[in-house]
Amino acid sequence: MKRMLSGVLAICMYAATAQYAARYEKAADAYFAQGDYFSAAQYYEKYITGNEKGLGNSYDPYAIQSLQQTAAVSAAKKQAVFRLAECYRFLHYPVKAEKWYLFVAEHYKDAYPQARFYYAVSLRELQNAAEAEYAFRLFLKEYALPDAYSTAAARELDNLAFAQKQLSKDISNYTIRPLPALGGSVTNYAPVLIQDTLLFTAAVSLPDAKAKHVNHVFSAVYKEGVRGEAVPLALPVTGAMHQGAVSVTPDGNTLFVTQWTVREGKKQAAIYRSKRVATGWGMPEPLGKEVNAVGYNAQQPCVTGDGKYLLYASDKAGGTGGWDIWYASLDVRGNILATGNAGNTINTAGDEQAPYYHQASGTLVFASNGKTGMGGYDLFAATGKPGAFAVAENMGYPINSIRDDIYFAVKPGTDNVYENVFISSDRASDCCLDLFYVTKTPPPVVAVHKAPVKDSIPASVIITPEVVAVKEERNIIPDVYFAVNEWKPLETSYTSLDKLVAYLKEHVTFYVEIGGHTDSTGNVATNRLLSENRAKSVVDYLISKGIAAERLTYKGYGASVPVAPNSKRDGSDNPEGRTRNRRTEYTIWKR
Repeated sequence: MKRMLSGVLAICMYAATAQYAARYEKAADAYFAQGDYFSAAQYYEKYITGNEKGLGNSYDPYAIQSLQQTAAVSAAKKQAVFRLAECYRFLHYPVKAEKWYLFVAEHYKDAYPQARFYYAVSLRELQNAAEAEYAFRLFLKEYALPDAYSTAAARELDNLAFAQKQLSKDISNYTIRPLPALGGSVTNYAPVLIQDTLLFTAAVSLPDAKAKHVNHVFSAVYKEGVRGEAVPLALPVTGAMHQGAVSVTPDGNTLFVTQWTVREGKKQAAIYRSKRVATGWGMPEPLGKEVNAVGYNAQQPCVTGDGKYLLYASDKAGGTGGWDIWYASLDVRGNILATGNAGNTINTAGDEQAPYYHQASGTLVFASNGKTGMGGYDLFAATGKPGAFAVAENMGYPINSIRDDIYFAVKPGTDNVYENVFISSDRASDCCLDLFYVTKTPPPVVAVHKAPVKDSIPASVIITPEVVAVKEERNIIPDVYFAVNEWKPLETSYTSLDKLVAYLKEHVTFYVEIGGHTDSTGNVATNRLLSENRAKSVVDYLISKGIAAERLTYKGYGASVPVAPNSKRDGSDNPEGRTRNRRTEYTIWKR
């Protein structure tokens, strides 16, 4: 009788365990489908271990004997292990994702060959560069398909080399300070500075929220490097809809915000507009289909400092890859006039997100995972304006790191896009984005005594006399050359100077100033004197060709009026920029 009772109890316990396991699996799959990866991870652990407490603080898959590779492992359990790794990747938690991906790569690679790739990504995020390189190379050896995974693995190898070079830089002139996280939040990101007010987004469970970790916009006073108490922005929201990544028009009366939902694992995001009211902000209303294309997502709005354009990210048709940077022109009331893609100097086959425009320097900053960088999302900068952006450059270390660096803002009143900036990064976290304030102190100026190189300017940037305006507009005289440390023009310069002579003889009411310019190489005083002597020699040549002396003046500017950077954004030499700065100009006006 005792044996029979024990057998019945054993069967009941087994049935109960199986029943609980089925419930754990069903709950985990449901949360995964909804995009609630935090909850899904907890239930996948319970399902995998058969333990109500899951793994607790122990996240070593090798401690789970039941998952050793055997014929008894079901397809459902293999999927659960892979999805658990995926949960931690989506939660930006490489410490936990790395071990699970490795387990899948070693035991279930036939079912999930991409696991080795994500294992290598996790190693890179954990700063294990050598192991990550080995894992990426092993993945490429095992994975024969020429698809997005193999392309991404090859790019990751380039990223590792780039990162190692960046990490060797001297960053002693940078200060990186984390901002305090909002209490009870799991992530803080998307900073916006409006005078002394800091707006940012945080995922937090508010008392009246219907779901955990809902994104909301918060506001805090930020003065002299200290953030005050953060409070929810008075911005209405419907139900458990997420809000974040805001931008405010220059007049302070209109706010653009991303609002989104996640249903069955699919995010649906759109950009909304809210008007200022007495109590804060009015109910946000969605923008039209020009921005919020039907069936696609739009997010992360940024209004330019002149109020003329709205930059945003979207995965809509007509782009070059996944998420692209787009722009929309605005009328004086903030209404959308037209929209366009930022082009292939900005966008790639990967993802570009979180645009920010620094009006003072005319620079677009955005995050990309499709260009060579330090890993994950890097921040890139491109000069220009919507519709005409230059090729983007990686902003380098320490603005970027080997983790995800996304969202960027410059402190108001700052002219240099590299100084006094706020960024979002998970560089100091096991999982999630935090806010950082980065300051850069310009290095002391050291005079370098080098002989200036002969002046020239590429024909592609010439403004010819035939299209010159007559209102004090500076124009480059093309193909004017000087020998090193000399100021008399070489004979090869005469053809170009003779064109200017002919133009001035045609327009006898025009007066001209000749300006000499150098790059920043060399002693300041020496370069200014050299540029003045060269400008005078050009005037002397014009006089010798019959132009009246009273119509001509000259001035040497040295390196004080550059038309291009003498150094790149990371501080290295920029030969092309110095070539453009070594030039002779003329300014024409009527008297």
